[in-house]
Amino acid sequence: MGFTEAIVSTLVSGWLKLAWSTAMDATRINADDIDRLAAEGKPYVYAFWHNRILMGPFATRTPHCDVVPVVSASKDGEYITRTVAKLGHIHAVRGSSSRGGKSALKGAVEQLRKGRVMAVTPDGPLGPVYKAKDGAVVMAAITGVPIVPFAYNCSRKKVMKSWDRFIVPLLCARHVFIFGNTIHVDRDDDIQIKRQELEDELNRITIQADNWEF
Repeated sequence: MGFTEAIVSTLVSGWLKLAWSTAMDATRINADDIDRLAAEGKPYVYAFWHNRILMGPFATRTPHCDVVPVVSASKDGEYITRTVAKLGHIHAVRGSSSRGGKSALKGAVEQLRKGRVMAVTPDGPLGPVYKAKDGAVVMAAITGVPIVPFAYNCSRKKVMKSWDRFIVPLLCARHVFIFGNTIHVDRDDDIQIKRQELEDELNRITIQADNWEF
């Protein structure tokens, strides 16, 4: 591991742990399905927009070691891989729609079949923002596992000037975690129809999170 990657991943993971430990409260909405899957140890695709990635690990009750993020094969992806490792994610699948997509899909399917959860950002790593790509739906179609959409917001945050308006939670914030309606995909379903269903559901709960009154 390079020195820069080590320092950045340590700082970011440390900040996230501190932000979570100082949280004033966290409201969970529509969590029954994801909590049941976690309690039963069943795999699922955990889908959220790229700008909501930071608090995703703290919203589910599935142990971090059983959640496998799909991380881009870029240099930025290396920082993310090192950071999530420090949060307890002992596995990561590298690749994205723009680079290494086929290998990422193969790796994700293997992990799901081992009973692990795949964490996916359908609009990552380069956007367009809030526009879903096919990957999460294809994973679900091949393996038969459900997709659980997720969005969050917090009362104190820094919104970055990035392509996706990336959200960084600040200390002593109030959080809301909103889980969308679970999406099931059969092998003979139209992938594009299901992709649109996922996109619409993610946008619905994102609007709900953004309009939340803390």
